Amino acid sequence: MDTLERLLSLIKERFDSDAAFERAAALKPKTVYKWRSGLNKSYTKNISRYAKVLETTSSYLLCETHHPRVELIPADPAKAKPTTPGEQPVLTEQQKLVNEIAEYLSKMDIAKLKAFKEVLGI
Repeated sequence: MDTLERLLSLIKERFDSDAAFERAAALKPKTVYKWRSGLNKSYTKNISRYAKVLETTSSYLLCETHHPRVELIPADPAKAKPTTPGEQPVLTEQQKLVNEIAEYLSKMDIAKLKAFKEVLGI
């Protein structure tokens, strides 16, 4: 599933119509139709705004995570030091653990997630 497919899927799931989403996201009428038909790719410009309207994360819409509600901790380029020139910054141990846990949780069914949440007391 790519960014557009995720975006359209959440619009269908969370809004009664494309027009309702367009109003909530302050878009011109027929914008979603243009995205769907390939006439316009403007959806790539305001991913964070659409994520807020759809109550998800930019990471989910950009296919960086499989879970629509978990924001993975990004590497902080100011603190992480690449090991060789041009290499991506190394994730901290905490970032790696959070990403592993988020990936694991994204595969759990809702009943197990609720039980896990109760055990944690959150």
